[in-house]
Amino acid sequence: MAVTVLADYFGMKSFGKILGLSSILLLLTFFGSIFIGIGYDEFATYTLAILAGLTLTAGLCYLAASPPEWRGPGAAEATPAVL
Repeated sequence: MAVTVLADYFGMKSFGKILGLSSILLLLTFFGSIFIGIGYDEFATYTLAILAGLTLTAGLCYLAASPPEWRGPGAAEATPAVL
């Protein structure tokens, strides 16, 4: 059913990309649960494993982020505010 919903909402043009990305996330979730289990076995707490996972996620987001687009001086005043 999820595949049908993806096709209906995003169209067939984006279907392959979205399905591929969701498959990668599913795979990462699988490995993440294994690593959290190993962390719990070693340290008898989930705190360290969860903090390590959050740090890794934040680092990956930082690496994937692109710098903001430079618009030049005075561009902020020319852009209308949306309320």
